[in-house]
Amino acid sequence: MLKPDDYNITGCDHGDVSFSDLKQYRQDVSTRYYDNLWKLLRADNLTQFKDRCLETGLCKQTIFSGLHSSLGIPNMFPLDIMHLINLNDPDLLLGLWRGMIKVYPPDKLELWDWCVLVGKIWQAHGKTVTLATPFIPSSFGHAPRNPAEKINSGYKAWEFQIYLIGLSPALFRHILAKEYWVNYCKYVSGVRILHVTNSFPFFLSFCTIRLDTILPAPKRPSLYGLYWGKFSNWL
Repeated sequence: MLKPDDYNITGCDHGDVSFSDLKQYRQDVSTRYYDNLWKLLRADNLTQFKDRCLETGLCKQTIFSGLHSSLGIPNMFPLDIMHLINLNDPDLLLGLWRGMIKVYPPDKLELWDWCVLVGKIWQAHGKTVTLATPFIPSSFGHAPRNPAEKINSGYKAWEFQIYLIGLSPALFRHILAKEYWVNYCKYVSGVRILHVTNSFPFFLSFCTIRLDTILPAPKRPSLYGLYWGKFSNWL
């Protein structure tokens, strides 16, 4: 995660956070959770309890604390693939490529060389998506509709998944600049492995390498760099 240029918010003005920083933070995270929970539960009064809630980021036990055998909290909680990859990420991806994200000075939309899904290109791209429908097996469920026409009309998570994780690496090859297309393909490669029901350590290691090597875009403007840094939250 890259610190935006000219960003001076008190308490949030730390430097860039690398993947190695996050891996180090995740060490013994379950032990730290239980230590903080025990500290919270041992509060002597309500005032101390509120102070420790703020200090630890906890407010009570989870129902899963009652399990006698588990991987520990939060290690037992899996990745929320459906919401993150099929809803949140598409909103961010298409928001960047279509120039739909609010621009703050001194940034300018004219500087966004990744903003390419506009005008006739966006309309033609949408038609290309629908042309792929006959080649999508019926077992895949609902084929994606024309995003240029239906993206704001109840576009389903399953449609986003087939569209952005299935079709788009090929469809965006001659639309996105090579720098952004390669990054996007690395993201798709890692996501496809995360969707596998049964995997092997080798594939998980390959997935980590793919996602770890997503190259941060230049900090000018910083939004695209923040976008690629976002994925470090769930590696």
